[in-house]
Amino acid sequence: MAHFVYLNYHIRKEVTFYKAVLSIKKTIIYMLIKIMIRSVFKNLPILAVVLFGCNKNSTNTYDTKPYKLSYNDSILYPLGEINELQTISPVAAKSGTYTSFPEGLNINSATGVISLHESETGIKYRIYFTDGYTKDSTLITIGGINYLDGVYKINASDSVINPLYNAQIGNNLPNATNGSVFDEGGGCNGNGCAVNLNDARINLAQTVRNGAFGGTPTNGSNKEFTLNYRINDNSRKGSNRLKIKVFYFKTLNDVTSQVWDLLNSRNGTVINSFSNNNNTPIQGNTAGNIFNTPTTGKGRRPPCVVIISQ
Repeated sequence: MAHFVYLNYHIRKEVTFYKAVLSIKKTIIYMLIKIMIRSVFKNLPILAVVLFGCNKNSTNTYDTKPYKLSYNDSILYPLGEINELQTISPVAAKSGTYTSFPEGLNINSATGVISLHESETGIKYRIYFTDGYTKDSTLITIGGINYLDGVYKINASDSVINPLYNAQIGNNLPNATNGSVFDEGGGCNGNGCAVNLNDARINLAQTVRNGAFGGTPTNGSNKEFTLNYRINDNSRKGSNRLKIKVFYFKTLNDVTSQVWDLLNSRNGTVINSFSNNNNTPIQGNTAGNIFNTPTTGKGRRPPCVVIISQ
């Protein structure tokens, strides 16, 4: 009987011990679960960002409203004098890289800010933007006049070339005889290049007769003229300038390969294409659809006019 009581006592003691251990385990598990739940709720905002922030269907404005490159107008007019600082910024500035085509546009590659008086005017440019993710481009024109590069055959009658206004063939000069001034200071006419003071047309036959290339022009002669002008348009008669390079050859066969290369390098900028079989002014579209590709030319200035006398 004593043995039985002793055994029963030890059994109850062990049961009590195991109950205590089990209680401690439950307490520890409960505490661990409580700590984990608190940790989860504490970091719930972070988890929400991780889980849902990268959702492709997110309403993030950068996804639904991609960057659109633009300026306040498609034609930007230089105002004031040539030595004055005039800049134009993108409508919405964005950090990235800005480039342009063709050559001649003074643009800040980091901000897209354009310096008008330090850019070649009378040309249409395509401006590109990228930040590594977003890409866009836009077309702008710097107001002014230009001339089509080309080969012009003259004879007994006068051969006249017309200016290209705001990079568009067929555009009429506004107020050509009402406030606009061409060849201000006589940089062209004073050196033999016959520019009409009212409408900027150049009489090539008269230019040769004026002795621009000497009394007896030699084959391959060339000369550069500076045309200063003011147009009574949205530039408010702001000062503008254009350099013109004129070549003289007796026949089409005398035109050198260097001159043909120069003309061909202008492809895709203001003209569509050029063939050295032509003996007429280059015809074609303006730079309305210009893109910088491996086959397009780079430079656009000065315009090159090739005179053929026979």
